[in-house]
Amino acid sequence: MKHLIRLWCADAVPTELLRKIPSSCVSRWKYESNEKYVGCELNSIAKEKLELIQDFAKSKNAQRVFVAYGRLVNTLVTIVTEAKEYSKMIRQVKEKVVEVIDQCSQTLSVSKCLKVFRISSSTYQHWLVQVKAKCDPSALLLCKRKYQRKHRLQ
Repeated sequence: MKHLIRLWCADAVPTELLRKIPSSCVSRWKYESNEKYVGCELNSIAKEKLELIQDFAKSKNAQRVFVAYGRLVNTLVTIVTEAKEYSKMIRQVKEKVVEVIDQCSQTLSVSKCLKVFRISSSTYQHWLVQVKAKCDPSALLLCKRKYQRKHRLQ
């Protein structure tokens, strides 16, 4: 809250909370130097992101565009997953599927990612082992790979 006031973004602070803060504190915070706080360089990034969110919240057109893109993506996913050759098609690109689920698992749960692709957790685990633990060619055609299951469903 203090940093929002310092960045002249007091309108982002709920008015009920702002009323509870003495005006002398608010005035002092506005004019304090940046060097007083460790990590103050992050405040400018936070201010930019806050302004972006506020602009988005004010713009009905931007919200309509966002919703429209969401509908397009949902429709595309529905069409693709209902295709006759979907399971065959998705198997052909399993490396890419495993890679994108791995990337998105930092933000979304693995189970939600699996729902998008309409694949089961056991299929994903099988593909994960195939993709992550590939065997090197050997003269005797022996494979001594270790099956690691680093990715767990959340």
